Amino acid sequence: MSFKSIVPVFLLGATLLTPALAAETPLHLFSAPTLSPDGRLLATLDTVEHPESDETPVPSLVLRTLPDGKAITITLPCKACTPSSPSWSPDGKHLAFLVRQKDTQNRQILRVGSNGKGLETLLKFTGSLQTLRYGPDGSLAVLAIAGARRDPGALQAGAPETGEIDAKEDEQRIATVEKNALHWQSPEGLYVYEYDWQKSDHPAFIGTAAEGNGDAHWWQAHLSHFADGQERVLYTHALSQQIGLPVVAPDGKSVSFVAGLMSDFGFFGGDALQLDLTRQDASPTTLTPNSKSTVTGLSWCNNRLIASVLSSPKTVFQALDNQPPLTISDDDLLSDGGGEPRLICAGTQSVVIRQNFTKAPELWAGPIGSWKQITHLNAGLSVPAKAPASAGPVTDLPCRAGISRLSLVLNP
Repeated sequence: MSFKSIVPVFLLGATLLTPALAAETPLHLFSAPTLSPDGRLLATLDTVEHPESDETPVPSLVLRTLPDGKAITITLPCKACTPSSPSWSPDGKHLAFLVRQKDTQNRQILRVGSNGKGLETLLKFTGSLQTLRYGPDGSLAVLAIAGARRDPGALQAGAPETGEIDAKEDEQRIATVEKNALHWQSPEGLYVYEYDWQKSDHPAFIGTAAEGNGDAHWWQAHLSHFADGQERVLYTHALSQQIGLPVVAPDGKSVSFVAGLMSDFGFFGGDALQLDLTRQDASPTTLTPNSKSTVTGLSWCNNRLIASVLSSPKTVFQALDNQPPLTISDDDLLSDGGGEPRLICAGTQSVVIRQNFTKAPELWAGPIGSWKQITHLNAGLSVPAKAPASAGPVTDLPCRAGISRLSLVLNP
């Protein structure tokens, strides 16, 4: 089993890029896109950045009908609320999401109808909540830290140290939401980083977890099954590798994930692996053997496992199965709003956020590879780049054996 690491290196020319439009032109950004199960509705977090403002913009939760892109902005219960983690119910009738009150650890789980109306509160909570997801039976699950001392993540500010140092660590656990309360599905003493629902007669999950401090130990996180507050370890990797992005098959019989040499949590890349969940002694198999690219995302799309791949400067979507080959390659970054290729699917429909070095992001939706642009909020906002005659093409610079380095040489 081979693993790889791709290190992006950006070498910029000395001359700064000059925007084509006036400095006061706002930039619209999109994140957390999620499709209703029938692919007819799209929820996103939309942010408007004003160049003249130093304040961090608060995103809006927006519903759009497809394919026409008509938008409805959800009215939140407070002006200082920040929404996150939208998730559609299996029947497509409701959208659940998280909100946080500014500068506090007070959070809520809210739900709204598919028409943007009927806002209701499902849970009020003091602590951290993230990664809200509906399960196949219509139940909700979330990653929660009760009484969190700080926001989770290595890039977040640390908690003030008082009293006995490291006497108490924040523990992030999987919980289901039932009758305005959380019911823990993973045990105490573990920090769960990611999870996905597994189809079962009762709530069950596959996720990555490690003991101790969540920031310090994610590099040794293992893959486990969680249910009823219990853990069963499924796979423990070598310490020279990390794992992430677990995605359970719709039938619940296998889990796919990414494994490779990685940096901080959230920066995923490597090979795609798959583990058979029907066998107790199963070992993972590599789905991308001998690949010189790096997998940055996995999605089940119309019962096919699709890998999102960074291949030199290109975005590639590739089916990892024995069905007729499906490979889509594009020079633009096609993502979910992050910095790596990522595909969002529901049935036969999919959505990507398309952008490149000279064109601002816009939402595109449709069958894989046949996307149509549905927003034009950044129309005309571009950065013209003219390369001098001496500029060369984008190239892969040589590096140490066993490591591929993607080097983008930009000449404005």
